[in-house]
Amino acid sequence: KVLSAKAQTVKTLDNNNKAVNKLVDELKVLETNSALNSSKINADEKALQVILDALPAESNALALGASLQNKLVSRIPGLTLDSIDINQDAAGTNDDGTVTADNTLSFSMEVSATDPNTFKELLQRFEKSIRVIDIDSLSVEKGEEKMTMKITAHAYYSPAKQVQLQKKEVKP
Repeated sequence: KVLSAKAQTVKTLDNNNKAVNKLVDELKVLETNSALNSSKINADEKALQVILDALPAESNALALGASLQNKLVSRIPGLTLDSIDINQDAAGTNDDGTVTADNTLSFSMEVSATDPNTFKELLQRFEKSIRVIDIDSLSVEKGEEKMTMKITAHAYYSPAKQVQLQKKEVKP
């Protein structure tokens, strides 16, 4: 029984070692991907950073808010961010009452402008963003001097996977 468990462990380790070279080769290919390289924020970053930025490992509300403000809204002339609210409690409940995290971070924001084309540009920026963001609702109101757009949306994240070596005791 002990020898069988040891043999299984050796087989698992051998398979993992064989898979490493294939994974390294695939990562090297991704580093040469022109779409990833053109989406880099900083030229000195690796192309794989784009993937990590698109689907973060944690629900970092501050980073999402900064990204929305600095990368999407502030770079559009004539568009003003009036408010932003990020809900850090993205957990839901199952039918049996247990709490589950759905790996989303919901937010609402309100922007205003005098030119409706600025709203169009903002929506195009949402569409081109590397971060996956789904807009749940959108409304536009026209006032006397300016127009206001209210957006309710959510972004995704994927918790990091934990890999650990385990110690298993096998009794003969």
